[in-house]
Amino acid sequence: MPKKPNPKRRCIFYRDGCGRCTKEDVWPTWVSQYIPRDIENYTAGFTKVFPEHMEETRTKHDGDPRSRRVRFVCAKCNSGWMSVLQNRAKPILLPLIMGEKIVLSQNAQRIVATWCAMSVMTSDWFYPDRQAIPQEQRDWLRDKGEPPPDTWKIWIANYERNNWVNHWARNLIPVLLGKEDVAEFSADGVPRPNTQTTSFVVGKLYIHAYSSISSTLVEKIGIRPPLSNIICQIWPVREHFVAWPTTPITDRQADDLAGLIAGTIDMLGKPNEG
Repeated sequence: MPKKPNPKRRCIFYRDGCGRCTKEDVWPTWVSQYIPRDIENYTAGFTKVFPEHMEETRTKHDGDPRSRRVRFVCAKCNSGWMSVLQNRAKPILLPLIMGEKIVLSQNAQRIVATWCAMSVMTSDWFYPDRQAIPQEQRDWLRDKGEPPPDTWKIWIANYERNNWVNHWARNLIPVLLGKEDVAEFSADGVPRPNTQTTSFVVGKLYIHAYSSISSTLVEKIGIRPPLSNIICQIWPVREHFVAWPTTPITDRQADDLAGLIAGTIDMLGKPNEG
């Protein structure tokens, strides 16, 4: 018998739900035609930071991490605006993924950035109890057809993998925005995050996305030289065009970029706004 839909599982792109949820790929299935999904197993690691200690866990999973899916997107979204975006982005993404020559116009950068944000928002629900992106930002992406311009930044880089094993790296940060703010805590005593960075790799395309509920935090903290010289900001769009492929980043640079912004925020403590 087919499984009945979970009435508590609502589409993440509609606050009140909009139909039965289906599985959605974070790494698009069409990429497997060009980049085989041939990894037999992978390890997921987590670090929880408590006021006085840290807890690290590592779990091993069968299969290729690039085949991961979430069941928090409804069929209407999956086959509607998300499918339209996939079709618009594919001819632009493919040269980026394969490391082939392409010149990204401002509109092409916007399309790629929107696709990246959609993927990051979807992957935010790999672990629902740790999701960090608010509903308002998902509503904006769905309705406006682009990431929120004041609370998101997205960069891309050309990446030639050597020994770096990560395909997806994520940092979650709880930030107090004002002196009177009180942190929200989950059931296990960990502060709920409201700021995140996600790095993920698709072929030769390295993507780094940063978002927060604080526009001031996103404006003030980002990627600066020397790392900003080897990675292209595509959201908000700054350049008239981006010539691809750029100089490839190294394994060390890929790893440094994945933790740079989170490390900067951590060093500053909990920034206050206002």
